[in-house]
Amino acid sequence: MAMDIQLRLLGGPAPDGEPRAHDAARLLGALHELSIRLGRHHAETERPGRSHRSVEELCEVRLAALTGGGTTLLLSVGPPDVLPLEGEECRWYAEELLRVLHGLAADERPERVPDLVADAVADLVQVLRLSAREVEIRVGARQVPRFRTVRLHRETWTTPRRRVDEDVACFTGTLERVDLPGHELRLRDEDGTVLELLHVVRPLAAAALLGRRAEASGRAVRDRTGRLVGLDAPTLSASTAPAPPPPAAAVPNGPGAPDPAGQEELQLTDEEIEAFLRSMGR
Repeated sequence: MAMDIQLRLLGGPAPDGEPRAHDAARLLGALHELSIRLGRHHAETERPGRSHRSVEELCEVRLAALTGGGTTLLLSVGPPDVLPLEGEECRWYAEELLRVLHGLAADERPERVPDLVADAVADLVQVLRLSAREVEIRVGARQVPRFRTVRLHRETWTTPRRRVDEDVACFTGTLERVDLPGHELRLRDEDGTVLELLHVVRPLAAAALLGRRAEASGRAVRDRTGRLVGLDAPTLSASTAPAPPPPAAAVPNGPGAPDPAGQEELQLTDEEIEAFLRSMGR
């Protein structure tokens, strides 16, 4: 089954229940683009390898009905005959969409909203300002507070949240994503830290390292807290350094691992070790 979204426009330029065709089309297009970008972000972050086409099929927005009482658009997300995002993905999508829409209503960009999603919200802001004075949104049974569109600002969502420094940073990890048209790649290290590689130098050669350990060097991209989140115009090469071993506790019966019998690791002095070896005839 698809997820339902209700969008109520109050005080628009057209009579209730009769939005102008081009306004309705722009609004649906903006909502569809926001939905698709949310789905892509989730797929690329948590489900690398899923194609853009499959994400678009699962996150497509359709107009289910149009009513008066203010102009109310009833929308459905996902194919009507297929559960669009099962289990945890369904919950993630609903929560993330609500988080973004609450930020839209408050004119505040939430933390960790990627730039591509924020750009889609900025476009939605522009369309809403032209479509109504006030807006109410409901996702499933959950309501977003009513808001006045005059208080919305595109700049809330388009102001850069990242800066590119002149200092050079290096990062080693597994190349897990390649976007050749955008010259963007992504590395993930053994600790799960992810770095976006932007405007990659020689992207075709870099793409050949997909699935392998690679070393990247480029200008540091930092978020507003100063944390390294990416590299700009990096060069990429195969890593010659061996992958670091897993933590000792993660190796069964390795140094530092718990004793299988539930006892602490036996500690012997040099004299005790020597006496033990003598008893073994060595």
